[in-house]
Amino acid sequence: CTACVAGKFSTEEGKKAISDCQSCGKGTYSATGGSSFCAVCGAGKYLETEEGNVQESDCQRCGMGKYSSSTGASSDSTCNSCIAGKYSSATGATSITDCKSCGLGKFSPTPGAQDESMCGECGAGKYSDITTGASVCNNCAAGKYLST
Repeated sequence: CTACVAGKFSTEEGKKAISDCQSCGKGTYSATGGSSFCAVCGAGKYLETEEGNVQESDCQRCGMGKYSSSTGASSDSTCNSCIAGKYSSATGATSITDCKSCGLGKFSPTPGAQDESMCGECGAGKYSDITTGASVCNNCAAGKYLST
């Protein structure tokens, strides 16, 4: 008997032709010949192609500023942006906890920030009312000030 090639699989016995071997679909791959199933891309990764998926490295990592806890993902739309006030310089992040908060006195109004440099200083007359992860800076109240 001839094995289905890597990137293809067959779940049934007694098959007669190479055409009975099915391609691993989006979000899956098969690294070895003779497989009866396809492995799924892990969290933080996705795979958009439908054929020729022969190794785990075919799975693409979610980009910086994004994360995904989904397995077997078939597109980058499963990669969620870090929320405003947070950033991630890592690729392939698997959880929102991989998104780091902007530091004290800093903010980032943009979801999907890719590194700490995207967190700006609040500046004179403004403050961040939370310790970390601010998406906006607040103005000092009347009768109060804050110098740089």
